[in-house]
Amino acid sequence: MKGENVDFSVAKALFQALSGFRGYPKAGPGEDHFVEAFQSSVVSVAHARAVVASFDGLMPTIREIRDQAFNLRPQFETTVDQRKQWEAEYGPPDAMWSSNLVQELTGKAAKMDPAERKRQHGEERRAMLWQAIRDSLYYTEGPGGSRPDGFWMQAAEKHQRNHPAEVAAFRVELRESGWEKLMAYDWAKGTFPPAAKLATVSAAPGPITQSDVDRELRAQGRESGDGE
Repeated sequence: MKGENVDFSVAKALFQALSGFRGYPKAGPGEDHFVEAFQSSVVSVAHARAVVASFDGLMPTIREIRDQAFNLRPQFETTVDQRKQWEAEYGPPDAMWSSNLVQELTGKAAKMDPAERKRQHGEERRAMLWQAIRDSLYYTEGPGGSRPDGFWMQAAEKHQRNHPAEVAAFRVELRESGWEKLMAYDWAKGTFPPAAKLATVSAAPGPITQSDVDRELRAQGRESGDGE
């Protein structure tokens, strides 16, 4: 039975964050089979994101996807009508955005230059990484970390291990902007904050240091640690 809380097209877009993992299924029926299992196992978009973020490096089996979704499910189950809650908080659904997403996933959208597609995909992956780092720190060190949580602790440790430059830059941005602003920030739209842009420049020579971040902030007319 297919999940009723997450549309298939949205589940597929979220699931494809694993496309760089070794063993990811080929596009077509094989990929759709995994997506259907994923969709039927999650209760919300937030739950789906958490399941995807819990895997690292190797493509999970369908059984592992279902088991992980089941283990994380208590954190995301709700007794309220989530669709009504979303509309109350964020307004009615954007029909044009949904239509464009479905057209893109079904191959009906206008053909895009491969280089531009690759660039957009990179930006989407980067936005997901920054949001995942933000959430893991919010629920371990920030206002949401009132109670220890194994999932978020593991996620924060994984980000610190695999993406230390991005974590360091996020902390600088946090000192400059505060939790309220960064929790409302849509990483998938607009311009990345200065520290975030610096930490994601792929052509930057060598590891990014705190001095590099401070230098970029000064260039933007800001100082690291202002107001502390």
